[in-house]
Amino acid sequence: MSEDLIIRIRGLRNAFGPQVVHENLDLDVRRGEILGIIGGSGSGKSVLMKSIIGLLRPSAGSIDVDGMDALSTEPSERARLERSWGVMFQDGALFSSLTVLENVMVPLIEHYRGLPEEFVERLARLKIALAALPYEAGAKFPSELSGGMRKRAAVARALALDPQILFFDEPTAGLDPIAAAEFDQLLLTLSRSLGLTVIVITHDLDTLYTVCDRVAVVSAKRIIATAPIAELEQNDDPWLQQYFLGPRGRAAAHAGSNSGAAPALPTEA
Repeated sequence: MSEDLIIRIRGLRNAFGPQVVHENLDLDVRRGEILGIIGGSGSGKSVLMKSIIGLLRPSAGSIDVDGMDALSTEPSERARLERSWGVMFQDGALFSSLTVLENVMVPLIEHYRGLPEEFVERLARLKIALAALPYEAGAKFPSELSGGMRKRAAVARALALDPQILFFDEPTAGLDPIAAAEFDQLLLTLSRSLGLTVIVITHDLDTLYTVCDRVAVVSAKRIIATAPIAELEQNDDPWLQQYFLGPRGRAAAHAGSNSGAAPALPTEA
């Protein structure tokens, strides 16, 4: 795999009984980029992400992640893969019976058994600070947080193992415009400051224009284009024309061109 690529997918096929979601899907993800993934409802965006991280096993194809076979079932290889990425699911998927601090500690305890509890807690608090949450948020349960803070708590947990790749599934869904814009800036800051590769599944045009270096389009069971938005705007595919050049797309493009620089990361409380 080229040094420029951190994920390489070839010939991917996903099917559920007679329903084929992906057929001969290819995708390259460049190291250090923020890649958006878009497509119509039911096009298989989340299925694609779950295939990469091992929650679904495709019926055909190959997935290489930083030189490792993502379809490997060998335990030590799976552990290495799981430490290389962090995931924020659409609803956050936090453990409701654990505090934010305990949620962030879970992957550290699972993958690094035997570390002193005090050290694990200190690492978890650092991740909470990196997600731009106040120190006191660590003691709260998910039900005690706003929607935006729950998403940030999920980001903190995704950062727990110092991953190279972050996956976000609809990260701004359900947020008001101000909270969504703040989350976009957090995502951009984390990527640029920590050198992370970020894959974002989203319908949010503001997110696409604000943070994404390139966008991959899932349609007709495969990736039909992967390019910067400026190039996709020139694509003659009818769905892409409607998506990017409709009223909402034009408004997002205008807002994206006027957006400011990302804020600095917070320091540990």
